[in-house]
Amino acid sequence: MTTCSVPTQPRRASRRLRRVGRALIALAAAAAFIPAGGHPATAASTTASSVAAVFDGKALQGIPAKVRGGITELSLKNTGAFPVDLQFVRIQGARTDAAVAKALNADEAPPAWMEGFGGTNKAAAGTTARATVNLDKGTYLWVVLAGGSELDGKAPFGRFVVNGPKSSVPPSGSATVVALDYSFRATGLRTGINRVAFRNDGKERHHVLMFRMKPGRAIDNVRKEVASDVQGPTQPVEEAGSQELPLISGGVTMSTDVTLSRGSYALVCFMPNAGGTPHAMLGMVTEVKITWPHPHARVRRQGLRSARAQMPWARLANDASSTMPQ
Repeated sequence: MTTCSVPTQPRRASRRLRRVGRALIALAAAAAFIPAGGHPATAASTTASSVAAVFDGKALQGIPAKVRGGITELSLKNTGAFPVDLQFVRIQGARTDAAVAKALNADEAPPAWMEGFGGTNKAAAGTTARATVNLDKGTYLWVVLAGGSELDGKAPFGRFVVNGPKSSVPPSGSATVVALDYSFRATGLRTGINRVAFRNDGKERHHVLMFRMKPGRAIDNVRKEVASDVQGPTQPVEEAGSQELPLISGGVTMSTDVTLSRGSYALVCFMPNAGGTPHAMLGMVTEVKITWPHPHARVRRQGLRSARAQMPWARLANDASSTMPQ
């Protein structure tokens, strides 16, 4: 997650987001893909349809200089000491690093020549995050985003080229989250690990921040916290365990893994519109209830019950109950 500023109406919205939790601005990449002073990294020269990147806490290795267009399997192994995520953005036209950094750090919506193509959910220290992206021909930036001040405002970044068209068959998943202007539709989300297909059916760029709401708190509490300059006595969401679906432009679909537990989640988008207003303040705050176990979990429990039924003492108990007078 990142704690870089979000371009919005002066800096009030940035303060609002931090009150809801540090991760609320994790994927507002409009202002954070390349912080000023970011460190470009050396890339390999091979062409690939899969990318296995490794981040050691300072630098990222494994991003090739050229990637075939279409479906690309992406993994981010984090050997560092803090959570990070990896995101891709395509640049339209010839743009210098200085021009890109200036645009992304401005207190306004990112320019139209920047297109989000997704990336990974956050990878905790010592773990690997995986995603599937559908890359179209063009020049891209990759960037590693982290929480707090671990990177001292100098996120590693670099460029690569995609030399072929995107696939006509987008990435899929066991669950789907669709972003619209300005709402979400979510289906198939369950407890446990979900491979989520994230699709943007709107015209504006969107991301998703997924927060489990605290017991007794309602989605209206989240909306009020987002809209108010007055901090409530307690945050309505749990920062720990938050999940992220990276920034994507309209017409883009990607997929990545998210881990959810039982309860109600708030799905939030803080990308700003052209006027600088975060989408969350335009109604892009949606509640999703995670009430049923993941299908695999049900299979495991059914297997345990079946095995238990085969135990001798269980059969004796069943026989005794069946012969008791009614």
